Amino acid sequence: MYSLGLIGLLWLAAHFVYRVDFAPLADDLAAFVAAHSTTVLMYGGFGAVALPVISLLCRALGGYAMMYLLDKCSLWLTQLLVALISFAAVVFWFETGVNLWAMFGPLGLLPFLLLVSAAASLKLFDFNYPIKETLTTSLCLAGLSWLIIWSSHFFVNG
Repeated sequence: MYSLGLIGLLWLAAHFVYRVDFAPLADDLAAFVAAHSTTVLMYGGFGAVALPVISLLCRALGGYAMMYLLDKCSLWLTQLLVALISFAAVVFWFETGVNLWAMFGPLGLLPFLLLVSAAASLKLFDFNYPIKETLTTSLCLAGLSWLIIWSSHFFVNG
């Protein structure tokens, strides 16, 4: 997961070089989630359903190169999204005390739904694709961020 290293470097640059204050970002994010969570869930759910349908359509029309490009790009983007949210959850927790996983609520499941959809679409192209390993690494990353946030209560509060 090169994306996790890239996200870490971006956070280091934002925090130490540019002195970004994460508290207003957390407030803006909470307002955005409160105002637009239903819309984002609707369009994200549509995207999760549309991706395998488009892949099946490309396969039926013989557009295997287009199907492969679409599936690999969508898988990479969803893995990046899961890594970004997992890392941001830990950063926001230690910087502001805001738990992003709790703030997102059902919206926090959307990246995983898109990840499963992208992995299933790639499985349509290549039946030997290691779908379990792909999903396991991303789920472990999100689980690790949740575990760090949960266990920090024991170390910070005594």
